[in-house]
Amino acid sequence: MMLRFGSIAVLVFTLCGCGGSGGGSPAPAPVQTAPSGLTYASPPVYVVAKEIATLMPTVTGSVSSYAVTPALPSGLTINGTTGAISGTPTATRAKATYTVTATNGSGSTTAAIDIVVNDVTPTVAYSKSAFKFSKGALVTPVVPGNSGGAVVNWSINPALPDGLTFGATDGSITGMPTATSAAVPYVVTALNSGGQVTVQLTIEVESGVLVDLGHAQSIATLDYDGTRLLSEDVRGHWVLWNSQTAASLASGDTSACTENCSRFSDLAGSTTVVRMSDGLQVRSSVDGRRRCCISTRTRPGAAGISCRPRLAILSSMASPKLGPTVRATASAAMPDVPLQSSGKRFSI
Repeated sequence: MMLRFGSIAVLVFTLCGCGGSGGGSPAPAPVQTAPSGLTYASPPVYVVAKEIATLMPTVTGSVSSYAVTPALPSGLTINGTTGAISGTPTATRAKATYTVTATNGSGSTTAAIDIVVNDVTPTVAYSKSAFKFSKGALVTPVVPGNSGGAVVNWSINPALPDGLTFGATDGSITGMPTATSAAVPYVVTALNSGGQVTVQLTIEVESGVLVDLGHAQSIATLDYDGTRLLSEDVRGHWVLWNSQTAASLASGDTSACTENCSRFSDLAGSTTVVRMSDGLQVRSSVDGRRRCCISTRTRPGAAGISCRPRLAILSSMASPKLGPTVRATASAAMPDVPLQSSGKRFSI
C-alpha cells in the first residue's frame, strides 16, 4: 500500500511539476500586409518655370518605398520615402499618365496620375499699332516682339491687303502692296499651350510712291513747291516733276558741274532755274518748257537777261560753286539791264 501510495505520490508530483513550469512556444509575430488604397489628388495644370504645390499621397498600410514610371516631367521629382511629388517644371509636357508604386515587404499598390505642363502665355507687341504702306513700294518687314512663352501658331483676321504676307511662324508682315486699301483694323492672334493673346493693328495702303525720281546717282537736293518737285543728283542731273501725276516735265544735265554737285538748280512757284556753264537756263515749272536764258559772261557779279518775259530771277555769281537762287515773282516792268544777285535761297 505504501509503495503504491508512494508511486502515486511521485506520479502526482511529477505531473504537477510538468504543469506548473510556465514554459512553451513564443506567440507568433503579426503578419505584415501589403499597402493598399494609394491615391493622389488630381493635380492642376502646371506651367513652365512656376513651382508646383507639393502633391502628397494617401495610402493604407506601411510603405517602405515609392517609385514612378515613366519619369516625371523635367524639373519634377518624387520622394522615394514619402511619395511626395514636388519641383518646378522646366519644359512643356503634353498630358501623360504616370504610375506611382508604393511597396513594402508583403506587396505593393499603385496609383495613376495625369500630369500636363503648359508653356507661359505669349506676351506679344508690335512697334506701333497703326501702319501706313504705299502701293508698289516694298514694305520694311514688320516683326513683333514676344516676352512670353514661344508662340506655336500665328494668325491674322481679316486677310491682309493684296501683296502683303503674314508670317505664320513669326507674326511678321512683309511684301509689296499691289492695291490701295482704306485703314482697316486687323487682329493678330498668338497661341501656345499656355493660352493665347491678341493684338489689334490698323493697316492702310495709300495710292503709291508720289514720284520715282529716276536718278542713277545719289540725290543732292530736292525742292518742292506746291505740286512741283525738282530733284538734282551729285552728278548734276536734274528732273522736274509733277508730284500729283508723277509725270516728268523736263530733265537734263547741268554743264556747270560733273560731280559732287549741290544746288545747281532751284525751284520757286512757276519758275525753275538750272545753272549751266555759260549762265542760267530758265524754265516754266508748269510745263517744263524753256522760257529764257541769263548770260553770266557780261561781267563778274552781274547777270544779263537775254530773253523775255522779264522775271525776278537772280543769281549768285561771287563763286562758280554757288548755284542759282530764284524769286518766284514775274515782272514785265523790270529794266533791260543786268540784275544784281538777290532773292530767296531754297535748301533741304
